[in-house]
Amino acid sequence: MLKKVFCFLLLLITLPLYSQSGWFQQESGVNYSLRSIYFINSNTGWATGDEGIILKTSNGGANWISQATNTNTAIYGVLFSDASNGVATGYYYDGNPWCQEIEMIFSTTNGGTNWNLVRKGYAGRISDITSDENNNIFISYAGSDFQCISSAGRISKTTNNGLNWISYIPSSNGSYAYYSVHFINSFTGWAAGHFTDDCCNNVVQIMMTTSSGTDWTIQRRDTSSEFQIHPYTKIRFVNSTTGYMFAKYNYNENFSLLRSTDAGVNWHLTDSIITRGKNNLHFANAQTGWCVGDYGSLIYTSNGGSNWQIQNSNTLATLNGVHFIDRYTGWAAGSGGVIIKTITGGLTTINQTSVLNPDKYKLHQNFPNPFNPSTKIIF
Repeated sequence: MLKKVFCFLLLLITLPLYSQSGWFQQESGVNYSLRSIYFINSNTGWATGDEGIILKTSNGGANWISQATNTNTAIYGVLFSDASNGVATGYYYDGNPWCQEIEMIFSTTNGGTNWNLVRKGYAGRISDITSDENNNIFISYAGSDFQCISSAGRISKTTNNGLNWISYIPSSNGSYAYYSVHFINSFTGWAAGHFTDDCCNNVVQIMMTTSSGTDWTIQRRDTSSEFQIHPYTKIRFVNSTTGYMFAKYNYNENFSLLRSTDAGVNWHLTDSIITRGKNNLHFANAQTGWCVGDYGSLIYTSNGGSNWQIQNSNTLATLNGVHFIDRYTGWAAGSGGVIIKTITGGLTTINQTSVLNPDKYKLHQNFPNPFNPSTKIIF
């Protein structure tokens, strides 16, 4: 006896759906402004901020533990070469009308369980921190007033985790304030400097070294009074030719992201509107990067800055620091102790299975005939 089989077809289609944000907030446990964030892998990272805050996570940011620095000085930068060895930098104003900034440099050899103050004194604002492929650490100084004990902006280097420092003044004119420094390998790096001469002319200077900081050459020296680099810019190169920094070409503009494709000689706007008002940037590779800024603003590029997309950061806090370990996994930190994380590069596309019902069905005649051992039914 032939059994009639009725089949109802469910069509399963994978569709791209869009959630509200590819970023989600993590609980930092503090409400002070966070100034920087740095991870060495998907689990272990540090965030620093006001009131001497250094936070550490060992589970990708799910939990953060406060580490003691015995200071209430704001910590603006942190960098680790491995899970044990790291350096944190800060500065504060001492109220003296001539000497404004006092530097403070901390070092740890046990992952931050203990932070030791290894350097303190009049030196000007520490404006940036970076490292090369051999874990040598470089910091840039914006300098101080000429009547201070130490007035020259400079680049300093340590080869022993902050215990000793060698200083370089890239320009023969020691009055330059060096806002940022960055290295792509053990030899090649760039520094962004600024100087205002006696006639109040603004001079921008981009320096390059291929000797690990020992010698520097001028890539660009611009005496146009309207060309300015952002005093908190982070000059960042993704390879030997392509780099980024925040600057503007006239007084009527806002600071926006500029790109160089000839090792820092010429700089061009990537997008003056969408990159306006941003505070920091990070590129995971030559094509993929993010910028963060005020009111939770966060943008993303997948083509080296030629085009940018707005991402929903899921916060209105000012974002000061951003760091990625690859093109998908990254964190940003900002005011009010806010820390946000993404595991999708901030993208919101997800895969979800949807069920669609057919609007009609048809059952055809079986064949060869119902008395054979087997039959075929088409529907």
